[in-house]
Amino acid sequence: MSLVTIIIIHPNKILYHSTPWVTTEVLYQNNQKKNRYVERQMQDIGALGVNRRTVEVRYVTDWFMFVSPVEVDLEGHPDWIEVDM
Repeated sequence: MSLVTIIIIHPNKILYHSTPWVTTEVLYQNNQKKNRYVERQMQDIGALGVNRRTVEVRYVTDWFMFVSPVEVDLEGHPDWIEVDM
């Protein structure tokens, strides 16, 4: 029984880490550091559905960035400007 569980769970973890996160919406931009954004992202995991997250992204280059989770609501925060799309 436990061997079957390991076989089922392990490929799913590989699948979650192999698909990229895609930005669906840019919510805020930092006032002082123009390379920092708060974005809503989505990850397609095939027949299992989609994962969604809201993160702060710090772009170093177009191809390299640091991502950290956002736990607080930034509406009305003086350091963040709401992005109109």
